Amino acid sequence: MKQKKLTPKNTEIPNKITVVSDDTVYFSPQGKILHDKKIQEKERIILAYKSQNKITQNTPAQDYSQVNEIDGMDETTCGKLEIEVDKLKLASLKSKVITYPKVGEEITDVCIGSSVTTECDGKSINFHIVGFGETNLRNRELAYTAPIANAILGKPLGYNGPISVEGKSKIVKIVDVSPYLKGI
Repeated sequence: MKQKKLTPKNTEIPNKITVVSDDTVYFSPQGKILHDKKIQEKERIILAYKSQNKITQNTPAQDYSQVNEIDGMDETTCGKLEIEVDKLKLASLKSKVITYPKVGEEITDVCIGSSVTTECDGKSINFHIVGFGETNLRNRELAYTAPIANAILGKPLGYNGPISVEGKSKIVKIVDVSPYLKGI
């Protein structure tokens, strides 16, 4: 198990998560609600498929074609969906709901819920580090589990040095870190 250092800031202010363990899954409050809704929706689809499948098993062969399938679902697809639901439920069991840093709150290290501006290979890149399952590339939101986000998590403002992303070393400078004001 990969060990990451704990900083005093992380233990003093629980919403400034700068270090993640391999087991804990971090959600924003909104992200946890969306995660739970995703589980419920997938369970509803599985139940609908299984209910329909019971009907088709008791339906004469000539009437089988009249029973609608759930989006072309078959036993294999249903099984894969059940595995996906199990993984989502496991993430929920290991989860912690955190709040993002507040407006005006000073952030000195990259953390979940921060907006970050970096320079790498002569390019300036701005993105936001969000909770598990909340990635939205259109809004430049990356889950803390994304390779680049994970590589800079806990790095201080002004850091200028190597990071490893998917086995490749890059020199990155952290130019700005501030609270992510999602929806404001």
